[in-house]
Amino acid sequence: MKTTKENLEIIFANMKANKWYPEYDEMLWGYFFIDRDKTKLIKFSILLEKQGYHIVEIWQDDESLYWLSIERVEKHSIDSLLERNIDLEKFAISNEIDCYDGWDVEKILR
Repeated sequence: MKTTKENLEIIFANMKANKWYPEYDEMLWGYFFIDRDKTKLIKFSILLEKQGYHIVEIWQDDESLYWLSIERVEKHSIDSLLERNIDLEKFAISNEIDCYDGWDVEKILR
């Protein structure tokens, strides 16, 4: 599903109802990319690492697709997360990555 402001508003409302406050608390944000070419994802991951992302892993699924998982500790508002998704999608396109697949978030355990 494409990230829109409307679905982020719903997600953020649900997070707040569960006492998650991504706009105030640092959280671990994960972002995902898909490509048929593992080498291309490796090169792309190096570019992302230079932007401060931690490379979690690259794995292959059952359909011969490779997935890149990255993460970074950040604070996000609805607008900043929407902007991050737009930027990552554009960066993937400019590097000829097949797909920016979206994001997830976890609380940081302290």
